[in-house]
Amino acid sequence: NPDSRWRTLGPGFAELLPLQANILDSAARLTRPGGKLVYATCSLLAEENERQVEAFLATHPDFTLLPLAEAWPAAFGSAPVGGDMLRLTPARHDTDGFFAAVLVRAEEAGDAGEADDGAGDRTPADDGAADGAADGTTAVNPARTAD
Repeated sequence: NPDSRWRTLGPGFAELLPLQANILDSAARLTRPGGKLVYATCSLLAEENERQVEAFLATHPDFTLLPLAEAWPAAFGSAPVGGDMLRLTPARHDTDGFFAAVLVRAEEAGDAGEADDGAGDRTPADDGAADGAADGTTAVNPARTAD
């Protein structure tokens, strides 16, 4: 069936966007103050990428976007693209479509009078949506999978 390659499996676009936002919100709760949250997709669509990051930042004032030039490890050389977020495309970079943004949580998150909910005691591995690193980085990839 030649067109099966182009059929979308799993949730539709309308269901996927809120799901991605929920995964990002869940990972944010697991990111310690001063830690980094990496949001990554295998998509070229702005709705799944830049728009998700913009919406997240609008509702999470304790996070800021770390510019790509600052986030990119010096050992890798210069970043492959300009701008604040990583966007790789098949036409420009000879790779599959890929997006990533690094979000940094402020050292003092939330209100001073806010009670400790114990979230800082959990590791990102406790929630299947994120992977944690010793440096406080939480990586999120709300990827669509098709078997």
